[in-house]
Amino acid sequence: MTWQPYVYRIPVTWGDMDSAAIAYTGRFSYWILEAIEMFMRDRIGADWYAMNADHRVGTPFVNMNMTFRSPVTPREALLIEVVVKRAGDSAVTCQMVGRGDKTGECRFDAEATFVFADCGTMKRIQTPEAYAERLRQEQLWALARNKIILDETNTASI
Repeated sequence: MTWQPYVYRIPVTWGDMDSAAIAYTGRFSYWILEAIEMFMRDRIGADWYAMNADHRVGTPFVNMNMTFRSPVTPREALLIEVVVKRAGDSAVTCQMVGRGDKTGECRFDAEATFVFADCGTMKRIQTPEAYAERLRQEQLWALARNKIILDETNTASI
């Protein structure tokens, strides 16, 4: 089996729309956080609720950047690809691309960084070892995939 980026499907509903009949801007951060949470649960084995409630480890976000590429409407669900760009000692940066599930058209791309923190002091802590190696491996797989894509693009243009 070859590694593939994690993809999370988000249904887009009428309730997600603003008065211009496109997705309300505030929904995008919610969708991104949901996709990252499901990635952490499904790929890394890190259930954010259990980490917080049972182990007093939080994951506050310290940065989020997003670029809107084309309108989002209920005509398509979103497929949000999540990859680890950087897994540091305490911080994790994820890259996301949201595409329409029918057309494959890019709707947005984003980057978000969270840190592992002690819930009592809200101070950064080392990435728990139970997750650190999996996060580093996801980063390496994503880097290798991006290198292959870049090499194929450069070869095609020669």
